[in-house]
Amino acid sequence: MEGALVAAAARLMFDKVTALLQVDEKLKTITGTKRKMEKLKELSTIIDMVIQDIEYRPFIHDAVKDLLKKLKYLAYDLEDVVDYYDTKVLQKKQRSKTSLRPVRDFFSFDNQVVFKSRVGGMIKAITESLDSILLQKSILLNLPQSSIRMSEPSLCRETHSCNSFVVIGREPEKNKIVDMLTKDDDDESNHGIVKVIAIVGMGGLGKTTLAQLVYNDARVQDHFSSLTMWKVVGAEFNPTKIMKSVLELATGASVNISEIDLVKQKLEKALSRKKFLLVLDDVWNEDELQWGVLKAALTCGARGSKILVTTRSQQVSLIMGSSNTTHPIQQLSRDDCLSLFQQFAFGDQAVDQNLMKIGAKIVEKCGGVPLAAISLGSMLRSTREETYWSSVLNSEIWRLGNQEDKVLAVLKLSYDTLHPWSKKCFSFASLIPKNYRMAKDLLIKLWIANGFVRSEGNFDAETNGNHVFNDLVMRSFLILFTPYYDYYSDSHVTECTMHDLMHDLARSVSADVYWNSDEDSVEDIGKRIYHLQIYERKFPNMTRVVLDKKPLHLRTFMYFTPPPIYITFEKDQSA
Repeated sequence: MEGALVAAAARLMFDKVTALLQVDEKLKTITGTKRKMEKLKELSTIIDMVIQDIEYRPFIHDAVKDLLKKLKYLAYDLEDVVDYYDTKVLQKKQRSKTSLRPVRDFFSFDNQVVFKSRVGGMIKAITESLDSILLQKSILLNLPQSSIRMSEPSLCRETHSCNSFVVIGREPEKNKIVDMLTKDDDDESNHGIVKVIAIVGMGGLGKTTLAQLVYNDARVQDHFSSLTMWKVVGAEFNPTKIMKSVLELATGASVNISEIDLVKQKLEKALSRKKFLLVLDDVWNEDELQWGVLKAALTCGARGSKILVTTRSQQVSLIMGSSNTTHPIQQLSRDDCLSLFQQFAFGDQAVDQNLMKIGAKIVEKCGGVPLAAISLGSMLRSTREETYWSSVLNSEIWRLGNQEDKVLAVLKLSYDTLHPWSKKCFSFASLIPKNYRMAKDLLIKLWIANGFVRSEGNFDAETNGNHVFNDLVMRSFLILFTPYYDYYSDSHVTECTMHDLMHDLARSVSADVYWNSDEDSVEDIGKRIYHLQIYERKFPNMTRVVLDKKPLHLRTFMYFTPPPIYITFEKDQSA
């Protein structure tokens, strides 16, 4: 059965390559712009299918990656020429309804020459790109095969409650950390020293989830009744900025000062005589001097104040002085991991015991990593075919030795099975800074503006955008927050974020097309960047530096400096 599926996949790719050759030949022989545009639309569909096929293959080598990049650039170029042509045709129709003179202007000799010259140039560039790709058709015909196929899109399902805060098997660890936090140190020698407790472990084990459990525990809230604060740190460790954030959390007011001494004075006054708990989530800093500057500003609270840190690095915990109060987060037990997998794979539906026998073997390969179990459970929720579940069990990803690489491969496997619309929308999320809470409605509008989702059948673009959003939440690519009432807009707002490993995946699959100022260098900005994000508060004057690089194909410019600004460019760049 598996061999037949692989043979069928190879035959499908052969058919696609044959179709590309036929379209290429037709483009060179047919005349008339309108007929050529029809062929280009046909070519666009075939290219999209080839891209999906390649992305679905396991462990592609560098030559295939290079060819995939060329195919994606060609897909963008096809969109550009089709949109340019359709826009000009629409403009002609609109002008003909308003007055006669604009119509005469449009049909003037000069206008027609410019129009035909530009379209002809774009078509010529496309045929040259296609010829270059077809010279490498042997690569397409000899791709590594995968027996796992894309699952059917679940665009019309509602978001399932399993995406909400699900925790299994962490109660003993939670209680241990709660005891460490609520036990006051009576040693006089520790007066004026804030104690640091660190939760350490690889990505995907649930450090932040465990810290949230501890933070929300009634015993902790009672013990630190004066003040509890939560700050996401991330890769950048700037003591002044962190102090300002902590000061804002402590006072509930915005801070507009930048002088470090003044910030420190105000922070010391805000924390003075208060027994506080501060959570520093996702810390990467291994510079002891940087930590020393921040720690000095946090020693002004009452005795018993604590700092809870989550980090992937043992070195971070040592630098922060938590060598005796470090908690290495444990992998989930087999039973707890299986229970978590089952919850995401079946939800409230009846459990298929035959499938769960396969699921149990899959869970064993997850190595007790909750995110891997959640991701695979969410993916397999869409099908009840035993052959499909078995193909996941026998996937090549399990051959990877490194556990972190294996977790990322699991996430990539889940991504590979997404519907094409969902893939594009997930990739777009790589522009959003890590740990940023994005409004659902705004995210959907940006998807629509970029043409990732559109009207189809009886559903308008906004409805389809909601379907895609729900699909990504259901499959655990996005994490949903409980809606809240916004008094300014007089409406309920739903926000979402991404696990940091999911964000890493989004960046991985969107490389060369998306640029993120948080994690990419200016040198990486090429002329083929289509979507760009700048965090101006973090990088002053970055806008000028970036635009000097002249990214000619830019479609999205996201400018983050509260409140963020979003610009989507028209694909027609005739101006």
